[in-house]
Amino acid sequence: MFPKKAANDLNKNDFLHNLDEAREARRREKQIQQSVVIIQKVVRGYLVRKKYRDYRKNELNQIFLGFTEQNPQSYPPSQPVSTMFTHLQHFLPYYNRMKVKNNSTDLQQMLLGVLNYLSTSLLTDDMNVRKTDLSTPIYNHIATLFNKEMNGQWMKFNQDLLVIALKILETTELITTVDIKLFMTSLNFIYLMTDCQSWRALQKNMNELLLKTILAIERSYLIHLGQHNLLKILKIAMIRCMQRRLESSIFSNIATLSFKLLLNNDLNRTHVVLLSQTILTIPTFITMCHETSHKTFQMVCQKDLFNHLICIYSVKESLVNTHDSIDIIELCYILGNLVALASIDPSQIETMKQPFVQSLFNILDLCRQRQSTGEQNNTQSKSTSVWHLIIGHVRGKTSGMTVSNQEVVQRVIVQYKYLWSKSFVNMLFESIPTASSTSQSSVIKKETNIIRAKFEKLFHTKTTVEKLITDDLTQSICRITTFYQKLIQTLTELRLQILCALSLQDSLISSLWQFLNNIGPTCGLKELTKIYEINKDEHQPIFDLLQLFCNLCSYLATILDEEEMYKEQKYMELESWSQLCLFLNQFVYRMIRVEFVRTTATSPKLKLENSQLYKTLHQLLILLHERNSRKSFVPDSHWLIRDVKSSSSFMADLEHTESCAFYLLEQIPHILTFKDRVKILQMFIERDKEKESNEYSTSRYHMKNYYEIHRTNLFGDAFRSLQNASSTTWKNTIRISFINPQGLAEAGIDQNGIFK
Repeated sequence: MFPKKAANDLNKNDFLHNLDEAREARRREKQIQQSVVIIQKVVRGYLVRKKYRDYRKNELNQIFLGFTEQNPQSYPPSQPVSTMFTHLQHFLPYYNRMKVKNNSTDLQQMLLGVLNYLSTSLLTDDMNVRKTDLSTPIYNHIATLFNKEMNGQWMKFNQDLLVIALKILETTELITTVDIKLFMTSLNFIYLMTDCQSWRALQKNMNELLLKTILAIERSYLIHLGQHNLLKILKIAMIRCMQRRLESSIFSNIATLSFKLLLNNDLNRTHVVLLSQTILTIPTFITMCHETSHKTFQMVCQKDLFNHLICIYSVKESLVNTHDSIDIIELCYILGNLVALASIDPSQIETMKQPFVQSLFNILDLCRQRQSTGEQNNTQSKSTSVWHLIIGHVRGKTSGMTVSNQEVVQRVIVQYKYLWSKSFVNMLFESIPTASSTSQSSVIKKETNIIRAKFEKLFHTKTTVEKLITDDLTQSICRITTFYQKLIQTLTELRLQILCALSLQDSLISSLWQFLNNIGPTCGLKELTKIYEINKDEHQPIFDLLQLFCNLCSYLATILDEEEMYKEQKYMELESWSQLCLFLNQFVYRMIRVEFVRTTATSPKLKLENSQLYKTLHQLLILLHERNSRKSFVPDSHWLIRDVKSSSSFMADLEHTESCAFYLLEQIPHILTFKDRVKILQMFIERDKEKESNEYSTSRYHMKNYYEIHRTNLFGDAFRSLQNASSTTWKNTIRISFINPQGLAEAGIDQNGIFK
């Protein structure tokens, strides 16, 4: 039906098919040949590069591994500088390439050898700049500087190697001996490269032009290092060494580099801020500089480093903006270094008294702000807190680069002690302006009466509420007490040290007590209550004075024994203690009444619990009441408040647990007689019985509070059975059946078990 294809058509199709197969075979063969060429190219390239790397590695190892020995005398003889510099140029690309692939110990050893070679070469004096015999080989690395064709490459090589040394300081963890050796060598190399005047090869040939040249080189290296975060890396290096107790071996180099960078930039504001953010956060850094009589540090002090820092710290906005990333622990170390810098030369404070005190205020305020922010973040995120030996619990994020070992913290505490030393306290009171020059001369003649002399003017004038708020002299004195109160609240773990030192100050406690008595009857109870009613935020400086005095009295009431307090009557007479008890009792009572009368969004209880003034006064009141309970120094009626007993609404208010009367009964129950308190207790019992009877039901009557206790496990079974018992359970009948060692209930004469 269908015609068959002709034979010539079949031959044509076969021919075309064979032609396509041949073309495809040629294409595959060409691809195979190209692939073979590529594979050979890659393999041969790899082998050549590997051979070249192995050659360079062996060559560099042969040259530089001999410089890794600890003893410089065992170093191999150096080759001419022209040959060595060529090898050094080969080292940099080799190191950078191998560093990315694998940071092996062999690579660290090679870098250690290079740094040792360069450091040794810089300290040799085998080069003569004026040498005329050019055929004699020169071995010193500095010789390349005087080659016009090579000096640019020499500068670039040194800068690149300085950056590598900086990276070593930043990343090395100081775990092994090799790490420590490489770390120390890198720091020493950076120090030598930035101290061109110590290059011995140039010292014999020094002239004015050469001196200018090497100073320019030194300046360029410092600028280059500063652009690569030199101060930040030095801080990391120093803190790591302090954690490993290695600070003494590197401190001099780190201090020199830090202050040289500052001097190189003429102590401009940017670098002073950078120094404060980094180096001054190292604990006791300034003290170590002073103890070692560091030359560069003395040069910086002569350039008024103290004044430059005060200009930054005395402006609160500037301090907050420039130290936004500094945590509270580092702020405490900054404060310690600032105080140490001031104590080195107290005369420099004379011209900067007010800015210096303002700087202390600002740093303490910033510490308190960071602490409160950390507490809020800790409440929200439920993160753990860190314990610090100076400021107690630190909540929130802290930098990992901090030192908290006891030896370092004790040195920081020594720095702080200047703030409550006799000389500093007298200096603060001396800074208060006085009206007459005669009073100033009398203060100078008798230094021990400086504090009393400042209070005397207030003692002879009548004090009013307006004067307590607006008078300049009163505000100046209160400002000093505010400072120490903030210091106590910030350095919580040093509270006893501060109070002990202040209690030993001449006439401080007696002057504060006399000042309070001078306000008005009963230590100015009426005036202080009026100020408290007017100011809802308790930010009046007069309350800081009151808090400091109460803190000092709490310290005295704790440490004085009966003979010192009752017979010798140290610091304060018994009559003064009695008058203080009367004032505290009345003022705490009025504070509670005022807070419950005010209409605020905050609960009165919560506000009083968060009030530092209330906690301080209430603590001292309870302490004195307990002291009087052991051995009386006031009559029993001294603690009673007539307003409470005569108030008809007091008993009615006790029905509400959130009432003022109930809170008074919780906080200061001694304002009522013992007989009245017993009546209130009986009233509570009757009320509870009435409440229980009203809620009484048949179901509760049949409710069984029945527990089985095994004789072999009395405590365990009793605790497990009764630990979750509610107050209602304890008020009902509780039956207990004892199980003997055989597992059977004991019969006993009470049949169903003992009961309550």
